[in-house]
Amino acid sequence: MKQRIFISYSSKDRSAVEEFLTFLKTFERQGELTIWEDHRLNVGESWADSIAKAIDGCTVAILFVTKHFLASDFIYHQEVRRLLTREEKGEVVIAPIFAAPSPVATTKFVFGDESGHTRSKVLTAFQGFKAQGNTPGNTLEDVRHAKTISVDRILTNIAEKIRTLWPKGVPHPVYDDPSGWPFVWLPKGTFTMGSPDSELGRFDWENQRLVTVGPLMVATTPVTQEQYQEIMGTNPSYFAGNPSHPVEGVTWFDAIEFCNRLSKKHGLPEAYKKTKDSVTLLPASTGYRLLTEAEWEYAARAGTQTAYFFGNDPAELKRYAWFGEGKSDTTHPGESKEPSPWGLYDIYGNVWEWCWDWYAAPYDPKDVDNPLGPPTGEDRICRGGSFRDEALFLRSAFRDYWTPDDWNWYQGFRVCRSSPAGIGP
Repeated sequence: MKQRIFISYSSKDRSAVEEFLTFLKTFERQGELTIWEDHRLNVGESWADSIAKAIDGCTVAILFVTKHFLASDFIYHQEVRRLLTREEKGEVVIAPIFAAPSPVATTKFVFGDESGHTRSKVLTAFQGFKAQGNTPGNTLEDVRHAKTISVDRILTNIAEKIRTLWPKGVPHPVYDDPSGWPFVWLPKGTFTMGSPDSELGRFDWENQRLVTVGPLMVATTPVTQEQYQEIMGTNPSYFAGNPSHPVEGVTWFDAIEFCNRLSKKHGLPEAYKKTKDSVTLLPASTGYRLLTEAEWEYAARAGTQTAYFFGNDPAELKRYAWFGEGKSDTTHPGESKEPSPWGLYDIYGNVWEWCWDWYAAPYDPKDVDNPLGPPTGEDRICRGGSFRDEALFLRSAFRDYWTPDDWNWYQGFRVCRSSPAGIGP
């Protein structure tokens, strides 16, 4: 089947699109696809009518996402929404390409009148080509000599080309925080938490449920030794003396105290109410806190449903994570591996990250709107794996837990904030 390609882009990005079209024309010359471009209008046909006809007839839509794309009302109302209607019917495959840094990236696309299921699909689609769950498996030369080509192969090789043209990957909005530390703003989103039965290495307690979280701001790295020392006046780390390494050797209670002290220092309301016998999360607070388990998995997945945000092949982990299997015997500096598509470092590996929730299995299928976990328990959730763990323990869905007064030399934490009003696009 000859694929009909529609390219949605801003006219302000025409020069960049031309470079991309050079790649696609290889397929067009081979007769495997046709490309609609806005300068190929039919005589006597209006621009808007021609675009509508092209959208209704395409089998693959490539969205050339830049800040200009996101700012265009015409693209939003006349192209994207029309494409999403067809995508819902299974009539078109949408392939977003983040071609240039944008301060708002994917977060512009929040649709108020669609179902939560559709919104989830939209947010997933707009996180970049990795959200398709594909890892480029064919070289460009292989494709040039192929006699037949499928949609999957086209999109996979587009992803390979874009990886070369824009090596920094998907842009992400980083905001200045009162702490002076970089935080990434994540939009409210709905996603499938847990793992499917088919996922290699999964456990029964990773049952799936559709969950909505956010918006929130997440620190780009786990808390470092330097940051912990600054706030707490001490450094409990086994690997002490490395300011840029994540702090470890902290209990869950230590992490809670750190969050409250950090909030107090910067004039923010504390996120936790502490008594002698209990800790209560104050959800309305915009102070610093631990991520909930659902928030952590949402952030780690970065819009994907594969085992890792880059796909299912653990061989790719070495690009993004410090992990075990004889490759590492200590913590490592933050930002020394590549970030996730959402701009988070060490979301896999280096140190385990304490989360707010008590552990319970299976998940409560009714607790799906910014879930906080069960009200009581014995153990608190940890996520992400560490420098000493095998790849399967670094999967986005993997869950572990320890008693809240436990500590280990591979156990740290990351902080977040509920998004204050006025933050985000």
